[in-house]
Amino acid sequence: MLSLYSQIFDTVEVDSSFYASPTSSTFESWYERSEEGFLFSLKMPREITHELRLRPASYPVAAKFLSRASLLREKLGPFLIQLSPAFVADRGNAKNLRSFLDTLPQGMNFAIEFRDGDWLVDWTFRELESRGIWLCAVEGEWIGRDLWFRALDQMNEIPLYVRFMGARDLDRFDRIRRPQDKLIETWFRKLSERPKCESYVYFSNLLEGFAPASVNKLRNLAGIGTADPEDLRIQESLF
Repeated sequence: MLSLYSQIFDTVEVDSSFYASPTSSTFESWYERSEEGFLFSLKMPREITHELRLRPASYPVAAKFLSRASLLREKLGPFLIQLSPAFVADRGNAKNLRSFLDTLPQGMNFAIEFRDGDWLVDWTFRELESRGIWLCAVEGEWIGRDLWFRALDQMNEIPLYVRFMGARDLDRFDRIRRPQDKLIETWFRKLSERPKCESYVYFSNLLEGFAPASVNKLRNLAGIGTADPEDLRIQESLF
C-alpha cells in the first residue's frame, strides 16, 4: 500500500528504523514501490542515540545506516536524531553531541529532537545552525509549546522538522477521537511566520486518533488539497 500512500502524501516518517536498521533490500523496495517525488524521513536507530548516546562507538553504526539509506537516492528525506530525555544538557553530552554532528556527511539533511528543554539555548542554536542541522520541535509531553516557539524564533533561517504526538491512551486508530483543531491552528500560525523556510510536519495517531485525517486539517489550513478519507485507511499497512 506504500504506492497508494505516496500518491496521496508527500512524505512519511519511518519509525521502524529506530528499532532496527532496515536492510539494503528493504530500502530498495521502498524506492521502487513509492511515487516519484515522495520522501522518506528516517529515525536514527536507538543503538546510536539511546544506547551509545552519540559516543564515538556510535560513529561506525551511523555510517553503516546512512550508507544503506542512501539507496533511497532522491527519495531520501531528513534523518531524525531523536535523543532520550536522559540525554540531559551537560558538558559531557554537549561534547558528544558536537563531535557526533561533525561526523555527519554533507549532502544529507539531519534534524535533532531534544527531550530536555535545557538544550534550547543559544549555544545549541549556534552549533546546529553552523552545521546546517535542523531543529525538530515536538508537540508532546517533554518540552512545553512556549519554549519550542521561542526556539523557533531563534532558528528561523533553516528548515524545521515538526512532530505532533499525543497521550498513549487510545487503543483504536480509525477516526478522529479527540479533536485538536485549535492546537493544529496554533502551530500553523507559528509555522506561517517562517515563509522562507520549509517545514516538514508529521503526525502521530496518538494526537487525535487518526493521523492521516490530522494531516488533512493542516493541509486545509495551508490551502493544499486533501485526500479522501477512505483512501487514508491504508495507513496501517504501509510497511
